[in-house]
Order: sequence, then C-alpha cells, then structure tokens
Amino acid sequence: MALVCIAVLGVWAWGYQVYDIAQREAGESYRQGDAVGMRDRLVEYESSRAAYPLRFARYLEKFKQRFIYAKGVAYAGLGDSAKAEIAFRDAATAHEARIAEWALYNGASYLVFRNELDAARDAYRKSLILDPFDVQAKINLELLLKKIQERNAAADALKKKNGQGQAPAPGDYWKREIPSQDNPGGGSSNRIYH
Repeated sequence: MALVCIAVLGVWAWGYQVYDIAQREAGESYRQGDAVGMRDRLVEYESSRAAYPLRFARYLEKFKQRFIYAKGVAYAGLGDSAKAEIAFRDAATAHEARIAEWALYNGASYLVFRNELDAARDAYRKSLILDPFDVQAKINLELLLKKIQERNAAADALKKKNGQGQAPAPGDYWKREIPSQDNPGGGSSNRIYH
C-alpha cells in the first residue's frame, strides 16, 4: 500500500512540476515584456494542465493491473487460493504483456491444482504466446500435456472395461476400484461410487 501511495505522489509531483515550469516561464516572459513568449508559455501551460488528468489516468490504469497481480501473489502467499485465482484472472487482462503473462502462468498453476487440466493447458498456451521464451511455462505445459494424455488413456481403458467403448447409460454410477494393502487386486469391499 505504501508503494501505491509513493507512486501516486510521484506522478502527482511530476505533473505539478510540468505546470510549475510552464507557469514560471510565462511569468518570466511577462517580466521581460515578451508578450509572444508569455502567450506561448501560457498555451503550453494550459495544454499540459488539460492533458495531465488523462496521463495520470493512463498511468493509474497501468499501475492498477500491477497492483491486482501483486494482490494475487499476496493471496497465494497467504494460502487463499480462491482470491489469488480471481486476482490472477483479472490481471491477465492487463495491457502490459509481462503482467498478463505472469498472471496467466500463475492462474494456470491454480487450475492444475483444482484439476481443471484443459483450462490450465489453454492458460499456459496463452502465457507462452505472450512470452515464448518462458522456460518454466514450457516445462509446465509439457508436464500438463502428459497428465492430460494419461487421464484420457485411463478414461479410454475404463470405457473399454465397462462395455467395449460404450458410455454408461444415464443414471449408472461410475465405479472405480481402489486396491488396498490386503487386497492388491482391488475388490468389492473397497469400491467407490461417484
């Protein structure tokens, strides 16, 4: 928060300095009797004064995206994954490519954690579009693609086991056997119904 205050004050001081310089130069031209110079300085002063709110708003918008990303990092550090994911999703729309790439990368990591593999794959790919040289994103995407492939292979094997590739009828339960230490082959005693 202190960083936000310092940045806002810095931008305000810079804008005030632009006004102040133009105003002082106009006053100096007036004292020297230079009406044309004074008029030019006053026009410069008024144009800088009119443009300042727009420049300030643009800067704050850029800073806002960085702040949202930083908020996501803070939530992630505190272990609040839901708020972190929301912040990363919001920061992913940033106009600054670096912030958007970081937000997509971190958001994809949370999607993997929640087992939303297809959405995570898309987020990693978008991240790599913004920064094709991000080695960590490439590694994570490759690992994720292997995990998706394993998931699909397991689903295909389950379909074959349940009826030669036919999907179960509506209302049927998906059944999965979990082997125990006593019965490594699995069995009806440790069957889970989803």
